[in-house]
Amino acid sequence: MAEGFIQKKNSKSLEDLAEDYLIDLIGRSLITVAKRRSDGGVKSCRPHDLVRALCLLKAKKENFLEFITSDDEPYASFDDDLDLEEFEPSYPMNYDGYRLSISTRQNHFVMSTPSSSYVRTLLFFATSDTYPRCPYDISFISRNFKLLKVLDLECINIGNLFAAGIDLLLHLIYLAVGGDIDCIPSSLANLRNLETFLVKGLKGKVILPDAIWHMARLRHVRVKDRLSFNLKDLQVGISTQLNNLVSLSSVSLSPGEHAEEIIRRLPIVRKLSCSILRSRNYSMECTEFPRLERLTKLMALKILYRGKGLNVSAFYFPMSLKKLSLSNFFLRGDHISTIGGLENLEVLKLCSIVFEHTNWQMIDGR
Repeated sequence: MAEGFIQKKNSKSLEDLAEDYLIDLIGRSLITVAKRRSDGGVKSCRPHDLVRALCLLKAKKENFLEFITSDDEPYASFDDDLDLEEFEPSYPMNYDGYRLSISTRQNHFVMSTPSSSYVRTLLFFATSDTYPRCPYDISFISRNFKLLKVLDLECINIGNLFAAGIDLLLHLIYLAVGGDIDCIPSSLANLRNLETFLVKGLKGKVILPDAIWHMARLRHVRVKDRLSFNLKDLQVGISTQLNNLVSLSSVSLSPGEHAEEIIRRLPIVRKLSCSILRSRNYSMECTEFPRLERLTKLMALKILYRGKGLNVSAFYFPMSLKKLSLSNFFLRGDHISTIGGLENLEVLKLCSIVFEHTNWQMIDGR
């Protein structure tokens, strides 16, 4: 959410202010909670049916949002068997609103090649249940929507052609993409206004370029599955930091110098999801755990070890932690004592954990 729309109050972050507004809407029975987090917070929500109908009616009347579905013309006239290479639209699908939401099949969306000189927000929601394995050419987006600030294409496979125009949309604040993406090009840094970057990769790992460390406005980076940085280009010791980044997931960390360098560059991160990779020199001996205590603003931490029961020499957690999730770890008594010493911890999740002893001895009220 852009800073111009929500004013900071009492030194609260934009995310905290947005949550305050959400809680207020829930209290007014305008929004209903669909799912809650383990700490009682709101994980997902939706408007009541009557409120949604009223909002859509009002949005259409005031030209606030144009909502297009597969039942609308000309989408309803499209044949599912049409060949994209042979298809040529009989007339352009132009829109004059500032916000456009399209809910239809992926191939129908691509065939329609929508366009607008006014649209600032473009959201696409696929109506088909299965995620498309075949990629689609979405290069028309950069040609037809040059003033976009919000673009959500997470429901369509854009292939591995991220640089085919998206990096030309210089006004983007929010970007969500999906597909056979395994490497993001350095041209991502052209999007100097980008605050939220979401990637739904299909190949298991997405590598971010070194140029991302120069994107000063980034606040949220999320890769569904596994995120990695280009370690060959990661220069140890340089001063570049993401001073506005508050959430990062799901980054792969390998114990050692590069893990320490990545952590050092995240001074105010509040939410971190990461996986620790099994090293090539793996043994049952203790492994050095990343020095996460340096992340003094961190409130939620999720760590998955990709291997069999990691035995670490010691845990290094920041005292600011309120939520901790560990998966595939071997826990000794001293590990449990370290966790018990986290004074602000409210939620603890342990998945696929092997304990050294069968009893968890609670000491000093922990």
